[in-house]
Amino acid sequence: MQYVESQIDKEILKDWVNNWNEEKYIVFLKNRFLNVQFDDSFKKQVQLAKLMIVEEKNHIRTVNRWIMDYFYKFDNSSMLIANLFETVLVPSDLYTQKALIKGFDDNIEEKGNIKLMINNKISGNIGEVSDLYFLIFHDNFVQEVKYENDEGTCYAPIHANNIDKYLSIQIWDPEIKDHDDFIQKVLYYCSKILNLNFKRVLFDKLQITKGEAIHHLINIPENNLEKIPLLYYNSSNYTTVPRLIFLSYYQTLEYFYIRANNILLQKNLIDANISDLVLVNFEQVHKALKSYINYDKEKESLKLIIEKSININGFLTMFDKERIDYYTTDNLSYPNLIKIDISTEKRFISTISERIYSVRCSIVHSKGDTAQISFIPDINETIIACEIPLIKNISSKVLEHWSK
Repeated sequence: MQYVESQIDKEILKDWVNNWNEEKYIVFLKNRFLNVQFDDSFKKQVQLAKLMIVEEKNHIRTVNRWIMDYFYKFDNSSMLIANLFETVLVPSDLYTQKALIKGFDDNIEEKGNIKLMINNKISGNIGEVSDLYFLIFHDNFVQEVKYENDEGTCYAPIHANNIDKYLSIQIWDPEIKDHDDFIQKVLYYCSKILNLNFKRVLFDKLQITKGEAIHHLINIPENNLEKIPLLYYNSSNYTTVPRLIFLSYYQTLEYFYIRANNILLQKNLIDANISDLVLVNFEQVHKALKSYINYDKEKESLKLIIEKSININGFLTMFDKERIDYYTTDNLSYPNLIKIDISTEKRFISTISERIYSVRCSIVHSKGDTAQISFIPDINETIIACEIPLIKNISSKVLEHWSK
């Protein structure tokens, strides 16, 4: 593994450590370990660690695990220590994997790297995961398993999540403040210039749990599912980014907008007796054409395809009570997130469509045009992830109902 501490600026490190907040650390511990009392000795642990690091009598590695978890971890899979940021990547295609990882899956010999230069200065690197990162995120890779032998119950560490399959991007330029935006820019130029493609990783508890060998039987219905919207639906499986998953399901819905509008127009013109010019009801023709124009708007088209695909009873059987409550009550953190009203079928179709459409607009226009009536400011991956079960189930119903 790579040694990366040499990239930490000592003066920036001192300022960073001196800004550690002991009170917030105690709050973190109380939230993590409920019903446990934390006295001033835990504040003194932080104060001692600050003192030792600032005076360079102690290495940043020797702080306790709780201090690492609170002060060193930037998010689920990233660390930030002073000016040094690191997060893991994986190659998103075989060409990238074979270009940077020498050997085979069970026998990796060496990893290549990509040096990142800004203004003629090396400011970062894509390559092997650092040993410091491995130390901080140790529990995401190694777990202790219990087993029995002649001496009784024993515990042994196992590599539940093989670190060899990962690369990492390290950034140490102190001028870079928004690391997420910078990483997206790096990934773009790696793809454009080098044809090397990567994706970021979020850790999941499932990665360190033992898998099961479950056997299933599935009955495949004979109904037809159209190729293109089915491709959109299944493309959600090719990414772990909540925004892209949501948009994949939304494309499934979007595919049927024109067809739904055309069918509605056809029905309304038949009702107007358009085939008989003597008996034709021009008032109804006018209403049909006006309705067609209105439904050509995206939000109205969404309502049209949903109302033919699902009703309140169908919605209530999709999810457990906890998730139903989440979708049908006000969200205090995101008041612009429209709650689904199940008082009447009309209100149900209107509000479920508004909710899906507002999330879609907030994703597509998150950093662009925000002059949208349906817009949720500062929407994040967590809230989008909560909307995925909803749009997944709705797009499935629409796909099955509207496919020819």
